[in-house]
Amino acid sequence: MTHRPTDPWTPTSRSAQSQALFDLAEADRAARPEAYELDPERVATTAIERSPVAPLDHGYREGLAAYLNSAGADGRLNAVGTKVVLASAGGRLAARFRIDALAAEHPEIAARTIDRPIFIIGGWRTGTTLLQRLMAAVPAVRAAYPAELSAPWAAPHPSEGQRWQRFLDASDAQAVLDSLNPTLRTVHPFGNREAEECVLAMGTDFQNWGFPSTVRLDSYAEWLKGRDFVDSYRRYATVLRILQGDAPTPWVLKAPAHTPELAALLEVFPDACVIHLHRDVVDTVTSGCSLFAVFRSTYSEAVDPDTATIDETLAARLDHLNGQHGSHRYSLG
Repeated sequence: MTHRPTDPWTPTSRSAQSQALFDLAEADRAARPEAYELDPERVATTAIERSPVAPLDHGYREGLAAYLNSAGADGRLNAVGTKVVLASAGGRLAARFRIDALAAEHPEIAARTIDRPIFIIGGWRTGTTLLQRLMAAVPAVRAAYPAELSAPWAAPHPSEGQRWQRFLDASDAQAVLDSLNPTLRTVHPFGNREAEECVLAMGTDFQNWGFPSTVRLDSYAEWLKGRDFVDSYRRYATVLRILQGDAPTPWVLKAPAHTPELAALLEVFPDACVIHLHRDVVDTVTSGCSLFAVFRSTYSEAVDPDTATIDETLAARLDHLNGQHGSHRYSLG
């Protein structure tokens, strides 16, 4: 039987070390407010100036504006959260420029076959992470890891030794996140050597259902509902082709964010094997509330203490997620 919590959600108290990091960020924002402006034009200009390659197009601009404007209006971000959103936006642009340049320089990448990938989908907290990591232990398939999903151009098809070294090199960023909010690991175990949600490779066009998970982005989520994701999945497929090289091993991939866009996913990966996990919807929403609240409390001091407010937002998203997925499954017969 499901027991719905009645007490308001409250964030875990921060350690002295963690609070010191947040205080430093707030002091920096007070001293340099211009560095914390969620200005799409400024973010794009900075990314272009810093990129070692020129952008091949500017098709990202509408999504970038939707993302940053929503973060500013809906996110109620603290200084750390603002910096994380800016870094996320800049990072996705940098990835777009580098991936596009690599694909243009090596047209053979587009000819690589992605052989019957496995996609694990479902609502939040339905066991997708556990199943993926169990399956990833099988040598006949491979999963993707955060460091390579975020920067596939760094080692297009590295040796195992090179892959693990990249994971070690990324450990500093992981340590910072652990310092900011150690509770994250209790609700979603993660690490550089753990298979992770492959939507980390998406969003270079700023269409990514994973973005609203860590920051409240109400207007951005509404904008996403009307978008066509086919090109987003084509870009995502390019990342997989870069990573797998010329000797592909079948992928085992997972993300609840794939669920509402199953039609687009299957248009790009027509031979995909889709595993859809199910859980009682009330359990899914309430557990999702806990997950999202913990993540968002890292980046905002104003996470809704009334879980009903979070429930309403997540229930609407889950309804859209399942509705889109159900419509496509019905159309398949």
